[in-house]
Amino acid sequence: MRPGERLPGTRTLAEQLGISRNTILNAYQRLIAEGYLVAREGGGTFVADSHPEKAIYAARALEEQVPLSMSHSLGYRLRRDGDMEDTSVRTICDFQLEACETSAFPQAAWRRLTTRRMQSSKFNLTRSGPPGGYPPLRESIALFLAATRGIETDPEHVLVVTGIQQALNVMAQLFVRPGTKVVMESPCCGIAQNLFVNYGAEIVSLPVDEEGAQLERLPDTRGCLAFVTPTRQYPMGAALIKTRQDALIAWAERTDSHIVEVDFDGDFRYEGRPSPAMKTRDRHDRVTYVASFLSTLGPGLRIGYMVLPEALYRTATDAAIFLEYGFPCSGFPWLEQAVLNDFMVAGGYDRLLKRLRRIYRSRRDALISGIKLAFGRQDLRGTNCGTHLVWRLSSNLPDAATFQATARRSGVAVYTLDHASVASHHMSTGGDRILLLGFAACAEADIASSLALLELVLGRRKLVKPSG
Repeated sequence: MRPGERLPGTRTLAEQLGISRNTILNAYQRLIAEGYLVAREGGGTFVADSHPEKAIYAARALEEQVPLSMSHSLGYRLRRDGDMEDTSVRTICDFQLEACETSAFPQAAWRRLTTRRMQSSKFNLTRSGPPGGYPPLRESIALFLAATRGIETDPEHVLVVTGIQQALNVMAQLFVRPGTKVVMESPCCGIAQNLFVNYGAEIVSLPVDEEGAQLERLPDTRGCLAFVTPTRQYPMGAALIKTRQDALIAWAERTDSHIVEVDFDGDFRYEGRPSPAMKTRDRHDRVTYVASFLSTLGPGLRIGYMVLPEALYRTATDAAIFLEYGFPCSGFPWLEQAVLNDFMVAGGYDRLLKRLRRIYRSRRDALISGIKLAFGRQDLRGTNCGTHLVWRLSSNLPDAATFQATARRSGVAVYTLDHASVASHHMSTGGDRILLLGFAACAEADIASSLALLELVLGRRKLVKPSG
């Protein structure tokens, strides 16, 4: 119908289509509300002169135009482990890193809590709140950290962010300028290193051993930033021993530097009690603790948090606003934060953690026993915590790259230190013989069958060196 053309009356159209007049009335009212139709008092209903979609959608670009490539604007390119992999091979088991068990997500409880919030008389998505995050959630996070990490903090020092990456952007905004020395473990989280490099940082790498980062290379330069994963070093799995934690904090105090303590998957400890966070040893307000709910609730729920020294909270909040909201928006996406708080208060989050620990422990045990059964006694590390283990291949097995390529041709995905999430891997002694195996998203039956297949494909018995 052309602009300005009159539509049939509602009774007439209802008779023509053989449907209820109320349906026609509802349709007309919706089209009027959206701007497709206009109603003239006493004159009927007409097609609007201006099509509403013209005010929403841009004109389609010419097909011959070539889109700009982001690769020219970024100072780096993320490495993709197995960029050239054969996609025609069906994956039997993917030992992906930083994964989670998707079926464990509490869908029914989450739906019920979301519906309750939306049915509340106070529900209104247009309202905003404090940029630091939903206040009751900040209180629940503070209570959770006191019980599980030993961190005694006021909710006013908890800043809710969209995840660890945003938290690192906040810290970079506060501390990193071109030429700033950023201390990082080696190997370390590649995404974090790339982030700091793009702020102009000069990376200082600290080699990692069985006791965490070695501190001999700490710079004497003032105003540095240190990024560490002391609870469980990523990706090598070692915990930073307490004497090194104290030495690192003392260095930060002496050089007027700051430390970012990131906890990726410390919620999943399978033996013993969890160690207190390094922040509990900080007496000089030099440590900011960073974590998220990704490893438990999945990446679809973009909620993380920072525990900041009091002196940094205001400037960190301003940096988060600058990164995430900006003028004229304010506040935060409060609905999911409110539902998460309801879930925690009701005890659902604690129950979910216990369930996931049980599932992941069983899968870890299946992976360890499967490796031993298929390949004999092996050097496995980082097994008491987290969602992946480190396998240092024995001399009777091929190197990590060959092992990976052979496994992928058989439909089994394993990962090396060349994975996109790992940086400074070249500084790791014997790094060419290290595999990283995530087990959180792998069923126990798939773990067993894939390792049996790898034993067959790699011909372990032929590779074993003869005695003498």
